[in-house]
Amino acid sequence: MQMPRELRPGQPPFNPIELSYVTEKIVAKDQKHTQLRKYTHFRVVRFYRGAATAFTVGCNLRCFFCWSPRARDYPEIYGKYYAPKEVVDKLTELCRTYSTTRARLSGGEPTIARKHLVELLKLIDEERRIELFILETNGLLLGYDQSFVKELANACSKLVVRVSIKAGNPREFQRRTGSAEEFYWLPFQAVEHLIREGVRVYVAILIDPRLVTVDERRSLISKLASIDPRLVRELEEETIELFPEARRRLELYGVKL
Repeated sequence: MQMPRELRPGQPPFNPIELSYVTEKIVAKDQKHTQLRKYTHFRVVRFYRGAATAFTVGCNLRCFFCWSPRARDYPEIYGKYYAPKEVVDKLTELCRTYSTTRARLSGGEPTIARKHLVELLKLIDEERRIELFILETNGLLLGYDQSFVKELANACSKLVVRVSIKAGNPREFQRRTGSAEEFYWLPFQAVEHLIREGVRVYVAILIDPRLVTVDERRSLISKLASIDPRLVRELEEETIELFPEARRRLELYGVKL
């Protein structure tokens, strides 16, 4: 498939699972017995009371409100390859320097490059300085393949997964992300798989009233409650922050907030 870039009105919907594999060929490469993956940078962020964060390159969605850098849309241009141990070493050093015990993967879609992620989590599990590890994901690949979730559960006892859900119905999911409607249910399946495998999980939803209606929000919360009422009690509600890239993508799509 031809890689979609920034989302524009009228753009044909794409298969995000196929896009994951296309993206992986760019952002990951095998080296001996390990898989290297592209990252843009590493730093401590204010979220989670200070978390050492590795920012990944490449994604399998094209949300028009996304804040992440252009490495999302042009993974062949940005980032540098790192082995799992190099990533863990950088996160550990940040934790040591800034006196935190939390680490995180964010930026693009960290579940792309499965072998790299599983190996990284096994190393995190052995690192005493890191007590909590947050994986931020849109959940598509975890919903698509439950065996992936099982691998993650077996790799790291410190893992917490934050699943970001972009819309309350398939039509809005396609409009906002560029993905075909039929893949809308995968993040919900990811949540079910994570619960089934005993992985700590919580959900973030977009509730910005400039895009999301009250009825859509109610529908989304109802879906989550049917999986587990705890998901609603622990729900993280997101609004759109007009960082430069988010503003640029909104303008390209023709949305004014």
